Amino acid sequence: MKTTMEEKIKRAIATHKLNLEILGERKWYNYFIRVTELVWKRNFYDGYKVEVYNEKCGNHLETVHFPRFSSSSASFPKLKRLKRK
Repeated sequence: MKTTMEEKIKRAIATHKLNLEILGERKWYNYFIRVTELVWKRNFYDGYKVEVYNEKCGNHLETVHFPRFSSSSASFPKLKRLKRK
C-alpha cells in the first residue's frame, strides 16, 4: 500500500521529524521542501504551506496546507525575568 506525500508529512510532524516552524527551503530525506507561513491579514497567521519537490530533478510533487497547531507561536515572545542584584 502506497502512502501519499500528505500522509508522510503528517506522520513526520506527529513524530517530530519535521518542524513546520522552521521556515524556508531545505532538504528533507530524499525530497526538497519549501515551508511558507500563510498570513491572511497582518499578524493573523493561518497555517503553513509545504511544497515538496523531487531532490534530483526538482519536479514539483505536491503542495500541502496545514493549519497552525498552536497559537502560542503567533503571540509575543516570552520575556526572561531578570534577577535583581
